[in-house]
Order: sequence, then C-alpha cells, then structure tokens
Amino acid sequence: MTEKEFYKKYKAIHKDIRTKGKSKDSILANGFKEGVNVNALPIYKGFEKATDIIATRYKPRKGDFVWILPKQGFTEGRNGYKTKQGYKPNPNDGFFIISDDWSLYENYCANLATPNDDLGDIDTEVEKALQEKQKNREFKDAGKRVHGSRKEQAMYNKLISSSDLNSIEQDEATAIELIKKDKVFPKVDPQAEKENGTDSGCAFLKVKVRQAFPAKPHANTKEAREQYVKMAEAFTKVLTDAISITDLQQLDTIANNGEIVGKHDFGMIFGKALRNIVFTIKGYRTTSAVKETYMKAHQYSGITKEQVAPHAKRLKEYTDKRIKRQQDCIDSAKQILSPADMKRHKQNDLTFQGGMLSSVRTVEDYVRYVTQVCTRFINDAKREYNEQKERFPYKEFKPDWSWAETKKTSNSKSSSKPKIEAVPLSYIKRTGGLLIEEADENTVIKKLHFKSLTLGNYVKDDEAREHIRHFVAAIVDLCEVLDINLSINEALAIAFGAFGRGGKAMATYYPTRQLINLTKRNGDGSVAHEWGHFFDHYLNGLELSTKPLRSESYLNTIIESLGYKKKYFIGGNSSPTKDWFKDILKTSINKVVPTFQERQSVVHTSIVSLILMLRFGYYALDDKAVSYNDFDETKKRRTDSYLYHYSKLQGAYWKDIAEMFARSFECYVYDKLKEKNRVN
Repeated sequence: MTEKEFYKKYKAIHKDIRTKGKSKDSILANGFKEGVNVNALPIYKGFEKATDIIATRYKPRKGDFVWILPKQGFTEGRNGYKTKQGYKPNPNDGFFIISDDWSLYENYCANLATPNDDLGDIDTEVEKALQEKQKNREFKDAGKRVHGSRKEQAMYNKLISSSDLNSIEQDEATAIELIKKDKVFPKVDPQAEKENGTDSGCAFLKVKVRQAFPAKPHANTKEAREQYVKMAEAFTKVLTDAISITDLQQLDTIANNGEIVGKHDFGMIFGKALRNIVFTIKGYRTTSAVKETYMKAHQYSGITKEQVAPHAKRLKEYTDKRIKRQQDCIDSAKQILSPADMKRHKQNDLTFQGGMLSSVRTVEDYVRYVTQVCTRFINDAKREYNEQKERFPYKEFKPDWSWAETKKTSNSKSSSKPKIEAVPLSYIKRTGGLLIEEADENTVIKKLHFKSLTLGNYVKDDEAREHIRHFVAAIVDLCEVLDINLSINEALAIAFGAFGRGGKAMATYYPTRQLINLTKRNGDGSVAHEWGHFFDHYLNGLELSTKPLRSESYLNTIIESLGYKKKYFIGGNSSPTKDWFKDILKTSINKVVPTFQERQSVVHTSIVSLILMLRFGYYALDDKAVSYNDFDETKKRRTDSYLYHYSKLQGAYWKDIAEMFARSFECYVYDKLKEKNRVN
C-alpha cells in the first residue's frame, strides 16, 4: 500500500510499554482487553491525521513495540480512546520501531520485508533452528528450502493459529502440508477434562465434535485454509471453556453467524458429520445415529432420582394410555350382539385396520379376532415399557467415564504399495558414462541445476557422501542417454531420508513440492522411476490439482468423457469386445483431444496404450474377454477387466496409470542404457 493508503487505513497507535511485545501471541489469539489507551497517529510526510481522534504529541522511539489499529480496533470513551475488547489485530500490525528517524509507514514496510525475530515469525524460527542443527555437519542442505521434511515438521511443535497463516502461506505446498486437523485442533484429553471438573457427557461430545471435524480444508485454496484454521480456533475455545453439554450449544452460533463462513455454508464446507452433531447439540432434528450419540452423552453425564421422576411418570402415563385404548376396544367388542353392532364398532371403536378383518363374517369370529389382536398390542406396550424404564432417562444413572478408557487398537492395514527390495548402496553397479569420483551438495545445485537438496537428520555424513555421488551419476546418465538438458531439473528438488514416513516405499515423488525423496537404506536405484513421475508432472505443467500428473489427468478426462459407457472400463461384470471398446475410446479421445497432431503424439499414443492395457490386461483374448468365474486356477488368468481384477488382487499400486507410466519410463531408460552397453 502507499503511504496515503496506510494513513487512511490506520488511525491509532498503541505502545506496548509493559510487556515489550511479549504479549503478542496472547493478543493475536484472544484480542485486546477493554480500555487500553490508544493514541492518535502522529503527522508524517504531510498527510493529515484522522480528524476523529484527539491529536497527541506521542512519537514512538527506536526499540518500542507498537500496535497500529484501524478505526474498528478502538472505541471512543469518556477519558479518550481505548482498545475494543476482543479485537484481534493482523500479525503484521505489531512491530518494533527500528529507527528514531523512520516514519511508522517505513517501519511497517521494513517489518513486512524482513520479519522481526522478536515477533516470533514461525517460518523464520524454523529456518534458524534447522541451520543451527546442521552447523557441525560436513554435508548440509543446499538451495532454497523445500518445506515439509520430517525434521522441519518436528520444528512446528506448536499448534498453528490464524496469526501464523501469513507466514505459512508464503509457500503453498507448506500450507497444504501443515494445515491439517492435528496441527490446528488439539485432541481432547478425557482424563484432563475429568480433572478439570467437566461433565462426562460434555467431554464425550467434545471428543465426537473433534472427530467429526474434517481432517483438512475442503479445498486447496488460501481462503479455505483460513476458514479451516479460524473455525478450528473458535471451536477449540468453546470446547476448552465448556463444562456442561449446554455450554456446547455455542458451537451452533459460531457455525452459523456468518463471521467465518456464510450463514448457510457450514455444512457444505465442514461436512454433514460435523453439521449434524452441532445441530443436534443445539436441539435441531438430524439423523438417528447422531441423536443416539447425543442421548449417550446425557446418560454418561448421569441422572438423579429427582431428575428421573418426571420422565418416568410421562412414560408410565403414555403406556397406560396405550393399554387402556386397546382394553376399551376389547370391552366394547364383547358387547356386540348383532351385525349392526359389529359395523358400528368397526367405525367408532376399532383401534386397527387391515389384517384378516375382511375375511371375518360372523359376530363370534369378529369378537375373537379383535380380542386376539388388541391383547397382542397390550402385551407389546407392556414389553416396551419394561425395556424403556431401564434406559436413560427413565432410570437413575451415575456419571460414567467408562467410554474414556483406553482401548487396544488392532494393527493398521499396510499400504497398498508393495515392498520391493532394492540393491544395497554398497553393491550398486555402474558401467560406462562420465566418471564421478566425488560430489557434494554444490554439485547437485550448481552443476545439475536442482533447486534444493535436503538431508534427513539420521543420514550421516559418510552416507550422505555416497548417496549424493550415486545420485549425481544416475542423473548424469539419465540426461545423457535421453539427450535431455540438465536445466529441466531447475524445477525439481531432491531429498535423502528427509520426507518419508516409514513403510514400504523405497522412494517417493511429491507433486506438491516437485521433490524426489530417496529413503536412507533403499532409495538408490529408484532414480529413473521417480524422475519419470517428475517428467509426468512436468508434462502437465507442474499443476497442483487433484490429478497433478499428465497420465492421471489424461486418464481421468477420458474416463469422464465416456459418460455412462465408463462402466465398460471399470465394471467387473462387463465383457465388451476389444475392437468395440477401442472405437468408443477413440470417439471419447476425439472429444477431449481436439487436434490431430496431439492425438498422433508419442505421449498421447503411449497413454492410450496404457489405458487399453489397464482395461484388457496383458493376457486378454483378442476377441472377447471371459468372466472371472470361468477360468482354470492352474492357467494364466484371462480377465475382462485388468483394472478391476488387479485392484482387488494386488491393491491399487500395480494398476495405477501413473505407476505404469513411471515403470514404462524406467524400462525405457534401461533399454537406452543397454543399447550403449552401459549399466546403472
């Protein structure tokens, strides 16, 4: 903003004399207290000060910590201008004066350009900590830091608040990675709730609310992340303060007051599960499952005999009324003497319809049938009463915390990505190509043009040396045999044992960060495969969409364009001929790939071949595929849907088109190496 815009927006200034800026986090989280003195902004650069604020001689000095406030941040009082209770300033509106000679506007711009360490800028603090941790290592991270590594995540040891968003949003991939439930919405500790005097049912609902809160924002946009964090903050405050179920009704106000999301958008943005439980706590009708949860909460809270009495009384009165109605029907039926009386009874006194009434002809049969049916209704009412009176809220219950007892959980299901044993680092064989005797992080950044290199905390210097040397050799060979300019790597980052989360994968490509992570023990030997993923992403313009890779987006577009015919691609019971499927596939492709030249490109024809392979498998018949149930276990599998069958048999990894693209690319690189009598 310009100076004129600055002084038009900001009208007052508060000098934080007592805390010297130490109260920043509290003010950002909870807002200002009521009645803190506010002074008019001094005149600078010839601009007129605000006419609605009393002028003062106040002028900040070097080292002062100040807050600048817009008009909505303060109120006019009898004794001058004061802060407004609960007003939360922008994190950038609090800063240190760095020179006696600078105006507030210049100080403001300086603080924006170079975040002040004393302000607790979360990204700056993490950067300093990472550098400190590596200062005694021979091999260090190089290039621009790529966010999201395990060691970086460990540095974000506090919950993220809305005051941290400006810093985090400087890197979209970091924002996507960090803005998740575990980072913004603390878990509810039942034992702590019990010790704090919270009602058991209230604590139970707190857990359910937190469980229902979505795991991440509904969209990968800055606005969605801001809404997500602010809603989490607001909900957390209510949950922290609540000690009874009634206190939780404030959640509905937050959800629907229109301050964070539109008044009618809460359910759409945060999901039906959270909406239903919030609405049920408020007293609205939702689903039976949520209502049952709500009733359980009240039961866990406990109910005394005095509280039970009116409920039990109403249940008894309701049951007696049901029984009396059926007994009156029986008594009046026994007074029937003629067919006319029977007709009159049907019209005035009968309590049910249907059944065998149409087949009853005589008075005796009618009285017998009515007595039988009404007696069954009476017995049902008595049985239901006996069951209900033992349930909440018709019976006394003591407060119950048994729901909070820790339960043993079964082992989680393993990833669908299979474990593939790699060649140990010391046995990697390379024949031919440029001799690579030594390499370090500068080789990766300056000669291979990678944007960054990140080393995991547990990768020792001697291991880093070997990892980097083998990696440099692999990239040099790959670019040489494919005749690719090394400058393509300017968009790619490499990490060794820094981004993995354990499990079976030897290496992983992260589209949101354009980064390849090679695991500490098994990553080497996977470079061509993961670089193939990067190339797939590069072909798609390095998009950060839900289908970031070219192969994925291409396949998704084609399948969606098939319309109702896509059942012939993904359905397990469909058996089209291969020629027929190729025809509808061709028609679909012509819709989504308008130019002839693009349809004839190598990438296009390759992906089409992969689609056919996914559909018909490697051993499919040329004419018509057979049903799953019609094959011999001892012979090769002949299937009508490779995609369907192998997704069931081996998991999603093997049939994923992005993986097929990468494996195809990997095989192509090996073939090109073999042509030149080279090995890597």
